[in-house]
Amino acid sequence: MAYTHDRMMAGAGIDDAEARVRAALTEAGFGVLTEIDVKATMKKKIDKDMDGYKILGACNPNMAWEAMGLEPRIGAMLPCNVILRSVEGGTEVSAIDPVASMQAVDNADLHKVAGQVRDMLVGAVESACADLMARVRHCRDLVLLQAETRGLRSGKHHLELLRLPLPPVHLLTLDLLHQLDRVRAI
Repeated sequence: MAYTHDRMMAGAGIDDAEARVRAALTEAGFGVLTEIDVKATMKKKIDKDMDGYKILGACNPNMAWEAMGLEPRIGAMLPCNVILRSVEGGTEVSAIDPVASMQAVDNADLHKVAGQVRDMLVGAVESACADLMARVRHCRDLVLLQAETRGLRSGKHHLELLRLPLPPVHLLTLDLLHQLDRVRAI
């Protein structure tokens, strides 16, 4: 049985990945209670170098409350860790599977809660790791289409394009702003 849900953020540095994961966790109702910069800790404590590696301890208060009501010592297994690991080509994001981690606890009701939390974590990871550049290209194409429809041509100030209504985007990034800025040249 796999114990994590893993996705790759192609081309994303660990800081950008962390921002996107935090935003997705927040959107899914989680807060980050703990954070450990493993790379910095290993350097400081044992003078070892390693690629970027961060652990975010995510907790959904309502689900934690329910789990602790069912199994008072379950706090020993909380929060749910999400790791960000620099790898070739981007950042790998891995979230614990609470169902797998709670197999040792003989409580069917707790396993149901763990299943709900797993679904929420998987949704957050999937949302954070969605192909950002595909979303940027989609928004750029919409901006270009709207610019064409409104008769905006090159030579107009790019702020006119920024005033156009844009579709909601999960997380507006600098990449998107750079894409919008490039519209000016078209």
